[in-house]
Amino acid sequence: MAHNASCPKAFEKVCLLVSRLSLRCWRKQQELTMRTSETAGIKVMVLR
Repeated sequence: MAHNASCPKAFEKVCLLVSRLSLRCWRKQQELTMRTSETAGIKVMVLR
C-alpha cells in the first residue's frame, strides 16, 4: 500500500470533501438546534 502514492492522495481529497460536507451538515444541525431551543425558550417564557 505504501508504494502507491496516488491512492493516499486521492483518499486525502475524499476525506477533505467528506469533512467539509459533514461540517456543513453539522453547522446546519447546530442552527436548527439553536432555532428550536430559542423557540422552546420563548414557549417556556409564554407558559410562565
